[in-house]
Amino acid sequence: MAGSTNSSGRRKEHLLEGALDLTRPLGEGMRIPGDPEVRLKKGASLERDGFRLTRIFLGSHSGTHLDSPRHLLPDGAALDEFPLGWMAG
Repeated sequence: MAGSTNSSGRRKEHLLEGALDLTRPLGEGMRIPGDPEVRLKKGASLERDGFRLTRIFLGSHSGTHLDSPRHLLPDGAALDEFPLGWMAG
């Protein structure tokens, strides 16, 4: 992955060399039981507004995410209380 480029052709620097990306694409119509369906709406266009903007409507469990202990436990820790290094391995 090192030395790869993004869509603009610029070189991407990777902080976690050799890391495996487990994220899943987020797309229109995705549905997680109990959450609203993912919807993507055009908010602005380059031609009309001079910039692109997409409005994203989703529930907090849509796509790849990580729940903290606080999600289920009254006194559970929030994600910002964990060292970032615990999120990679």
